[in-house]
Amino acid sequence: MNNFTEKCRELGRKRLELAGNMKTPEDWKKHWPASENEYIYKLGPCWTHMIEYYVEDFEAEVGFMIDMMGFDTFVVDNNESVCIVTNPDNHFYFCFYEASSQDKQPTPKDALKLSLMVEDIEEVGKKLEARGIEFDDKLHPPQEGSPMLRGFIRSPNGIPIEFWGMTEQSEA
Repeated sequence: MNNFTEKCRELGRKRLELAGNMKTPEDWKKHWPASENEYIYKLGPCWTHMIEYYVEDFEAEVGFMIDMMGFDTFVVDNNESVCIVTNPDNHFYFCFYEASSQDKQPTPKDALKLSLMVEDIEEVGKKLEARGIEFDDKLHPPQEGSPMLRGFIRSPNGIPIEFWGMTEQSEA
């Protein structure tokens, strides 16, 4: 193991020890130290970040993301076998490629998870199901008494897409 990895591991170990002692938001504000290094990245004008993955069935992923999920299309290039989708406000981008056209293997099903925090989680769940989209893990509280609901679906290529949000009762 090199010195850089060891330094990162030690920094991470200290952070994880601290995190284990945090009980309230006030604890985090009071006891969580700033990073040794400042954030130096000025993000580009086109998008702030993008998740990329490879799929075996490109056509099914295109139809699912655009027509079933309702994402806006940023780029679809059948010659390059690439599709980039976003939400109407361009807050995030998902990009997927046809694996065989890129000489890549499909991204393993649980190698990544796309996660979306949404308003009115219960209504989103109903609308997804009305479109014929089945939840692999139905919306449920992560623990008893939690005001949050979470659940996930899978794209045709098996990529999990988690939806989570607060119930209306918790916002009242």
